[in-house]
Amino acid sequence: MTVANTIWQQISVATKMACGARQPVASERGLTFKVGGLLRYVMVDLDDDDTYSVRHVKVNRSTYKQTVLESDSGVYADALSEVVYHMVNK
Repeated sequence: MTVANTIWQQISVATKMACGARQPVASERGLTFKVGGLLRYVMVDLDDDDTYSVRHVKVNRSTYKQTVLESDSGVYADALSEVVYHMVNK
């Protein structure tokens, strides 16, 4: 099982529905998926200490530049759903 599949399974279905999570894409060390409105994404990366770094980013439509709206690191698997939910639903 890949890291991306594990991350996707660790985020609760209720959180995915509340955030409008869709289109998960695996990356080298994690997972990226769309949330909410246009060009907003959550990026979850597995760190060397077996915790996650989570970023909520917005992508500029014309330049494709990423702006980090919020980030958190040192997130344990059991807190991942809560962190994602609070980042997206502010």
